[in-house]
Amino acid sequence: MKQKLLITLFSIAIYTSVSAQYTEVIKKQTATPNPTGLQLGFFEIYSKQAYTLDVMGKRATSRVGFDSWDSIEISPGVYNFNTVINNYARVHNYGEKILGAVNITFTTLISPGKQTIPSFYPNTITDSTTRHAAKNFLRAYVQAVLTSVGSLNLTIDYEIVSNYKLFQPGSEANAAMWGAWYVEAAGVARQAAIDLGMANQLKLMPIVNGNPFAAGNPIFAGPSQNQWLVDVVNTSDYLALDTYQSDSIYSNTSAQTTFNIIQFWIDNYSGTKDVMVCENGFNTVTQIYPAITRVNRGYKTTGTEADQAVFYQNLFNQLGPANLSSGIFHNKLRSYNMWCIRDNTMKAVTDPDRYFGIIGIDSVNNDYLKPAAAVVQNGYAALESDTFHGPEIINYNNGIDLTANLLAGTANDTLTYSNGDDFEFLRYTITNLPSAASYRLYISTVDTGNVIVHINNKWLYYNNNINFTKYVTANCIPNATNIIDLYFTSQKFPFVQRVKYVKLIANNITTGVQSPDNNDDGFTLYPPSPNPTDNNNLEINYTVSEPGIIKLDIINTLGAVVAELINKINTTADVQTAILDTHTLAPGLYYVRLRDNNKQHLKKIVITK
Repeated sequence: MKQKLLITLFSIAIYTSVSAQYTEVIKKQTATPNPTGLQLGFFEIYSKQAYTLDVMGKRATSRVGFDSWDSIEISPGVYNFNTVINNYARVHNYGEKILGAVNITFTTLISPGKQTIPSFYPNTITDSTTRHAAKNFLRAYVQAVLTSVGSLNLTIDYEIVSNYKLFQPGSEANAAMWGAWYVEAAGVARQAAIDLGMANQLKLMPIVNGNPFAAGNPIFAGPSQNQWLVDVVNTSDYLALDTYQSDSIYSNTSAQTTFNIIQFWIDNYSGTKDVMVCENGFNTVTQIYPAITRVNRGYKTTGTEADQAVFYQNLFNQLGPANLSSGIFHNKLRSYNMWCIRDNTMKAVTDPDRYFGIIGIDSVNNDYLKPAAAVVQNGYAALESDTFHGPEIINYNNGIDLTANLLAGTANDTLTYSNGDDFEFLRYTITNLPSAASYRLYISTVDTGNVIVHINNKWLYYNNNINFTKYVTANCIPNATNIIDLYFTSQKFPFVQRVKYVKLIANNITTGVQSPDNNDDGFTLYPPSPNPTDNNNLEINYTVSEPGIIKLDIINTLGAVVAELINKINTTADVQTAILDTHTLAPGLYYVRLRDNNKQHLKKIVITK
């Protein structure tokens, strides 16, 4: 029978010093989607979620993917979804909702460079062979993604207006042809999800784009003249749109054209459906090449880095009021995502499309924050702190207190992460944290997953483990209240994690884990009772006052050594870590012994079956 390591330690939730009272409280909190909320995110091209977390914190949504049928179906009926799944999994790992896209019907005949139908099928979606193969592919795509990552907001054929040239006079027949395809494809996608029992995990949203006010654009005629688009929206869960346009009657830093376009789509085509802005951005190529302005780029939002900052300031000044129930968006805007978090290194330095990021890359490949970064940080923070527009609702007064069991390592509480605005998390509040040379955060879970840590306005990410031990010294504030929020994620949503142990250890200060045999703080044991690791390893963290020979071992009640770590020459007073393998030990009472320069420290452990 497999043995179980029990460490008979006790936790102290209140620590009293000469100057102040030290307390620890860990509560389980619940975030639920805000029905009037605005989910704020980025198109993190390509796979730059770590940049977003570092600069902008955890986001509710992420626009991701330009998946293409011809790159996935490698031969008739044979698909490779590895890249697709990896890209989507990364979004969920960072706690974000997926806003994905797969392109199926485009051909170079209508949009040069956009060929997506595999070469071994006739090059038009109106061909019966191609259409049948496309539906088989879409079914396989939806089921592969849902099986692997659990939930998906999907666009079938993104930016359809520009890619099918539906802004051109005389494009009505083309639009009707594509609209009929979309309605049929949407039915295939939904049935694929139903067959998996995951109907509620798939949401569909067509992405429209371009300038509807351009001369001759048939879409401007409205829904009565564009039944195809009405049918497409009715078949979907949301209407999504991309917008980069500016207008010569406004300054290049004005956001007015952006608001006019969003309002047009809401007023004319959204019907009963909410709207998502999947892409909106400002290009700073003029900073690098002054001769390139919005005039050269078809009046897309373009200028210097200073112009970018002013544009976003103007946008955020108006975005909240516009999305009130009484505003021009009638509170129908559910998500706003910027292109993009960091300049696109997939594009050459000479390519104007490289420079949409709020993080730039200098001439020696170092990242730097453009002036717009602070503007976006403040704009997002203001909207998310607003009870009307915040993406989720959290009542911190209703948290469930799990302090005692989590500090003792005896907890087995579940936390569910269902989506970017629907999750449970832990709030760990430490009052009057004692001063110490270093601080280390310990987290132990039952199942392999990820932890997103928010500690005093700094975001950290640790992935694919069950035991997390990380120094957070630079992020802690001694002699003050420290708040640590812990979010537990995985590549597949919904994800349920069981958390056993959470503890911030201050080096040289006894802040919660002590031995019943002595109050010496020469070392700490991790994890405390019960040990959650599969291999019954015991982690020992220790400090010494000066360099010397360290001996670590386990002795029985007779003083005999039954397991040991070889002698170690210590060269620093920082925290050291050692692992002792205990799986071969018989059940019973033992002591972990640390001998440090003629000083001896003991802690009791009990091993049971």
